[in-house]
Amino acid sequence: MKINSAPFVSQSNESVSITETNETIVKNLWQVLIDKNLPGPDYLEVKNTAAALQTMNLPLDKCYEAAFRTLNASNPDFTKQKLLDSIDTYIDFIKQEQLDGKKECEKKRQVQIGEKTERVKQLVEHKKELEKQIKDLQEQVLQSDNSITQLQQDIELSTAEINKQEIIFNNSIECVIASLNNDKNIMNNLTI
Repeated sequence: MKINSAPFVSQSNESVSITETNETIVKNLWQVLIDKNLPGPDYLEVKNTAAALQTMNLPLDKCYEAAFRTLNASNPDFTKQKLLDSIDTYIDFIKQEQLDGKKECEKKRQVQIGEKTERVKQLVEHKKELEKQIKDLQEQVLQSDNSITQLQQDIELSTAEINKQEIIFNNSIECVIASLNNDKNIMNNLTI
């Protein structure tokens, strides 16, 4: 799954807690689950059937129970355990997406920060050499100072942006997992 660039908000303190989620990421994660829909009735079919029943203004647990019973009636081998196991499988799919997303963030860090950091180191050394040379080279020293400043600003901006994107992505992951776990708890308490 591709992590979309989100609007940038500068943050100087990385320990700031971000609770924001990205609706597009959440939708994409649900689409991953739909695309990986397990064969036969499972959590997704129960959830979809329950969603249709919610128009009757029943409590969510009753909608899930009715959905399960409906699916169980036409598929007697569909058990509560199979339902709960399917949720665990879907959680594993989402966790794999999280691992893939973390790898992508690391690649972004390497490309957007790693190369610039190395370039800053090179420019600092170049600056030291230029300062040892005669006055004719003072213009090159000034240009190096400007490049270092710009690159350091780019690093700060890139670091803050990537950190925020990763936090939002992880929050989105946690949002979906929490939803799955909440549904699992509700379904686990069903008297089916």
